[in-house]
Amino acid sequence: MKKYFAYIIACVMLVAAGCTDFGEETQLTLPGAPAVEITGITPGDKGDDVTFTVKPAGTAGYYSWVIIESEKVDTTILEAPDRVLKQQVTGVKTGITEYAKAAETSVTVEKLTPFTIYQIYAVASSVDGVDGEVKNAQFRTLDDGSKPTPQKIAVADTTVTLTFHEPLNLGTGKVFVSYFAKNTVSGDKPLVIEPGYEEFNPQDIEIPAEGLSVSGNDLMIELPNAPAGAYASITYEEGAVLDLEGNGSSAYTAKADTLISGAPSRGLTTRVAVKAWNLRSEFEDLNPDTVATFAEWEDLVIPALTDEGIVVAKKVADAIPTVVYKQPGKVVTLDVAMWGLMNGVPVFLLPEEPARGATVDIAIPANAFEDVYGNTNIALDIQDNYLYSYGYTLDDIVGTYRLDGYNASTGAPIVENDITIVADEESDDENAVLIKGLGMNLFGIEETTVAAIFDPVGGTLTVPDWQVLAVDWIHPSVGTPADIFFSTYNSPAIIFAVPQPGTVTSANDVWGYYLAKDETAYGALRWYDPSSTFVRTDSKSATIRGQVLPETDFPILKEKKVFSK
Repeated sequence: MKKYFAYIIACVMLVAAGCTDFGEETQLTLPGAPAVEITGITPGDKGDDVTFTVKPAGTAGYYSWVIIESEKVDTTILEAPDRVLKQQVTGVKTGITEYAKAAETSVTVEKLTPFTIYQIYAVASSVDGVDGEVKNAQFRTLDDGSKPTPQKIAVADTTVTLTFHEPLNLGTGKVFVSYFAKNTVSGDKPLVIEPGYEEFNPQDIEIPAEGLSVSGNDLMIELPNAPAGAYASITYEEGAVLDLEGNGSSAYTAKADTLISGAPSRGLTTRVAVKAWNLRSEFEDLNPDTVATFAEWEDLVIPALTDEGIVVAKKVADAIPTVVYKQPGKVVTLDVAMWGLMNGVPVFLLPEEPARGATVDIAIPANAFEDVYGNTNIALDIQDNYLYSYGYTLDDIVGTYRLDGYNASTGAPIVENDITIVADEESDDENAVLIKGLGMNLFGIEETTVAAIFDPVGGTLTVPDWQVLAVDWIHPSVGTPADIFFSTYNSPAIIFAVPQPGTVTSANDVWGYYLAKDETAYGALRWYDPSSTFVRTDSKSATIRGQVLPETDFPILKEKKVFSK
């Protein structure tokens, strides 16, 4: 309330003297503002408009109103008459009228939302500018009279939400879902399912009653047996849902009928969440440590197996697999040029020949393949399972050889007598051989023999350390009998490379002959550099298998040595 103060001052002027006399102070109270009435609220038949009247109950200065979409009354607006009068409250529409020009105002507000609750707030002020109390009234717009109409579709996990233009109740009409696998359909109006893929595109599956529910404008649909990545088209019969006035929905029968950017589209269609699937090597179910050998690189087909139930449809060209060729001291990585599907199985061909004896790994990136629904694979690395075999037979190693040796200390060439490699008939290992003649010209011994194992796949010849070449041989400097051993410098065995038939070279360590007796070590008689090479001069001894060798030809293997060389 605004109050004004008036002061009455009486002054009596005397001829001989003057004085000032203050009278009693008086307080004046202005009259209050009239109440405001909101009457005649009439929602329009189409549900998108309303008419109402705002009228002060008595003489006023100004009166104002605002309409807001809300189901609840805002008490902060009720407590702020000045904001309402000055139209500082935001709403769908506001208005203000000077009472002197119109004692009441009929208001029409359009473009409202059907079947929605709105709040009206109004207030009047007195002629003197005193604010009155804020009056509130609410109403709901009418239904627009049409049948419930779907507006949008969304999915979370396997629950589809179909949003209509107005609040709903469940009806009695049936609801259906049809699934589409994107990589098995083609065409336009309608989509055509490729023959043989019908099981991946089941149509018109009825949704059970317990799978349907409504909330507000939303119809929730629990999809039955929804495949990951499938496109789901929803259809329904007449009266599947009702609006709150009982109007039933029309039947909706349109499904996805075309491909847009590769996706089944149109109708009430959405996509179920995708799920990545695994690839695995052909050895995973048996023995992941298996090493498979191959001798013809152009014929090698590396498969990648899928999870059970996954049907791979295509490769994705922008995801490039790579192979890694691993061999001692060298690793080569290459893109795979030839890859795809063979009878529905992802397969890969080598881009070029590896080095013999190389291990071949393959890296398959994620998203390299899609299944029928468009789900993609998880990355897979297959390592240490494929070995490029030399494809040798025993005939590629047996024969007569010349040793082109080099002194490990000085590098000086060393030429020995002919050395013979023959099959070891007494061994259970079909790749066991005997090396005869090592050190004969050095020691003057008629026969020296050591055992070895030939690897026809990896192209190696392995000679175990500490094999006896001669017993009780007398060295001039020692003077007493001692034994001569085939010896490595610091390895359990010498592993020679066999890069081609008839060539033995590239030892993994220095090797040679060592003199010792029991636990007494005298020292090395000769060390050969690892680059020393055996070159075959005659392969006639390849026919040695089947002959019976004298007992003295077999090497004596010392189980362990108890001293350091």
